[in-house]
Amino acid sequence: MPTRPTDTRDPFTQTQRALWHCLDEHLGLARLVKMGNRQRHMTDTGDRRKSNVQAGDLPELDLVPTAFSAVLSWTSQSAEVVRRFELRTVTGEPLLDAALFPLEWQLLRAIGSAAERAPPLGLPWVTDLTVEEASQQQSGDDLARGADGWTAVMVIAVRMRFDRAKQLKGSDPELGDV
Repeated sequence: MPTRPTDTRDPFTQTQRALWHCLDEHLGLARLVKMGNRQRHMTDTGDRRKSNVQAGDLPELDLVPTAFSAVLSWTSQSAEVVRRFELRTVTGEPLLDAALFPLEWQLLRAIGSAAERAPPLGLPWVTDLTVEEASQQQSGDDLARGADGWTAVMVIAVRMRFDRAKQLKGSDPELGDV
């Protein structure tokens, strides 16, 4: 099993790494998606989305940050940020029960397991982890890459709270000088 790298980078980087860690350590998901088919988009992995997809490249997972909202004065002492990620899956399989449904179920189990940790994702600033919505379609843009079949997108919301005096001003030892 891969280990989660420790670092003192910004909380968004650490949160994305923690999400990947929860997906990577889930055995049900590991049986369905090879490690080489997980697109991290991080500097230390160097992986890029394949422009030409072969049968061994599927199913594929892609975790992409999409948006965040922030209330910088949540309370007099804290700020709140909700960071959203899209977890995109490409199955390459036209039958729903052959790949899409089992994959979505394992993704929900992995995310649910991480949400129930105290604190969620094992990060002290994360207060909640939810799947806001999920959508499915056949092929879409992935057909041009050679990936016929079902694709799905889950929107994952990670709610974070920060001590305004420490973390937002860069003096928190957990985050380092950010």
